[in-house]
Amino acid sequence: MFLNFKYAWYLAALTTFAGIIATLLVDPGTVVSIHWNSAGAADGFAPAHIAFFIIPLAQVITLLVFSALKYLEPRQENLEASIKAVKAMAIGVTGILVLAQSMIIGSAFGIPIVGPKVTIGGIGLLIAVMGNYFGKLKSSFFIGIRTPWTLSSETVWRKTHRLGGRLFMLAGIILLVATPFVHMETLTLLIMFTVVPATVISIVYSYILWRQERNQDV
Repeated sequence: MFLNFKYAWYLAALTTFAGIIATLLVDPGTVVSIHWNSAGAADGFAPAHIAFFIIPLAQVITLLVFSALKYLEPRQENLEASIKAVKAMAIGVTGILVLAQSMIIGSAFGIPIVGPKVTIGGIGLLIAVMGNYFGKLKSSFFIGIRTPWTLSSETVWRKTHRLGGRLFMLAGIILLVATPFVHMETLTLLIMFTVVPATVISIVYSYILWRQERNQDV
């Protein structure tokens, strides 16, 4: 399982290497932007030697969690059957963090390598990719739309992820397409008004399916 995430680990190594190079090149004592508000303005800062390694640390922790699923997931057969989807999600998450690292390093040197809009567009792409793989996920306690009702029924899991996948794909595509044309504040709201409904609808749908299945068994 650990080796299956090798491309994601390559991305983590890339951001770590970039952080080391940036640390060697930046002036000592430089304070770097590490967070941007909904308007795209920097509102969080840290010393360079810390700022350049926040993202690599986040990537490593994320990939260690993914790798630990081999030991934590009770439904091992389902996890193995879903490995392609899990790998895609691991690469997607670490890839988004590469964009975040580019923003941090770029801000330190005054070079707009990647802006907040590009990162949000990347998040939209990630959401769409995850939605595409939802239908390929087998029942799991750690990956997917995990409600008491999806975990109790393979049928409810399958149907919920089929609908949820389509909703998340739609949400991601809307974000991706809208990114070049709307202001940052609007994009922030758009994330809420696309991802939250997709999540809520999927949860409610899983409950409705479970109730229907339960009534048929009575």
